[in-house]
Amino acid sequence: MGLIPKLMNPRNFTYDITESGCHILNVPMKKRNGRPKISITINGKQKELSYLKYLYEQTNGITPKGSIVINTCNRKDCININHAKTISNSKFISQNMAKPIEYYIDENNCHVVISHYTSDTDRPIIRRYGKQKNMARYILEQKLGRDILPGMVAMHLCDNGKCINPNHIIEGTNSDNVNDMIQKGRNHIGNHHIPQKLTTEIVKEIRKEYAALITKYATIYSISNRTVGNIIQRKIWKHILE
Repeated sequence: MGLIPKLMNPRNFTYDITESGCHILNVPMKKRNGRPKISITINGKQKELSYLKYLYEQTNGITPKGSIVINTCNRKDCININHAKTISNSKFISQNMAKPIEYYIDENNCHVVISHYTSDTDRPIIRRYGKQKNMARYILEQKLGRDILPGMVAMHLCDNGKCINPNHIIEGTNSDNVNDMIQKGRNHIGNHHIPQKLTTEIVKEIRKEYAALITKYATIYSISNRTVGNIIQRKIWKHILE
């Protein structure tokens, strides 16, 4: 248990420390959107602000104009200033208005992404702060509460590149990843590269028939193949549920 510095009144607040290092208040306190709030007097006027921001500014100074203080641990009720950072309002809005991640859970408990497009290596891509990022790396960083260390990669224990189950992704070196690939026999091409019940011939047939289906509807309705593909993948006309 830790002790928080005194505020404008003589009362001290105490908090509990979780396994992940979060400081969680153990006394009742006013909250807004799950974040503890306090009222302080500035220039004779009472102002309400985030308790985390108050504590953060005691150490780091006033937050720059146009910026806010947020939690890096993804716990809104955490008041550990080591779990806080400043971010511009525009970046915060961009992050929170981002396209939601949708996935289904397969028989191996993999969370297979269906909401975002994939790279040339069939890895889901997410956009954050105006930049594209490998979704597995993004999920791992959220899990770790920090950026992936230099020289390290996001390794899939399940060997499914589209999986974003945090329990299936760990931090490792490139050597770890290569050794894991060799041990599991994924360093070959063709049928050996596909652990599912598919073969190279089946994959080719699926792709051929899918392409033919797209061309068929594009011709019937006088639209482009790309538009038909986007409709099927729910990239457009998303409000049509059936």
